[in-house]
Amino acid sequence: MGLTGKQQPGADNGSWPSKTIHWGDGHITVVRRTVGRAKTAQRIVAQLPPAEDFSDQTHQQVFARLASQTTEIEGLAISFPDLGDGVDAWRAAYAEMDNWDDPLLNLWYEAVEDVDRAFGPRDLLPTRELSEAERKKQPSAESS
Repeated sequence: MGLTGKQQPGADNGSWPSKTIHWGDGHITVVRRTVGRAKTAQRIVAQLPPAEDFSDQTHQQVFARLASQTTEIEGLAISFPDLGDGVDAWRAAYAEMDNWDDPLLNLWYEAVEDVDRAFGPRDLLPTRELSEAERKKQPSAESS
């Protein structure tokens, strides 16, 4: 299965946020980005073919982020190679991304963004970190 479970770099001692999404009969679990996972994502991008345009570059970054922050994939026909498997394995896995269900990709990426949100009180977070509903609840500058 590749980058899953104990094969992931970095210590997953339960102190980092994680999130599991469900899709049909399967599920995917992601964890918070660490420095080690950021390095892994960079190494994955380096294995991929040169980006032809901005769209390619964006999809490569998303693919690498998902691969480096996913700890478990069960019941879905998606897998990542191990880091040492070489360029051909990573390029084949990236090419397979074209066959992934787009709503699944969006849900998966949202889960990664959720676990990467800043810690702390919600009212101290930058507005861009809040959901639309949370932004609407904030008092305006004129109301204080």
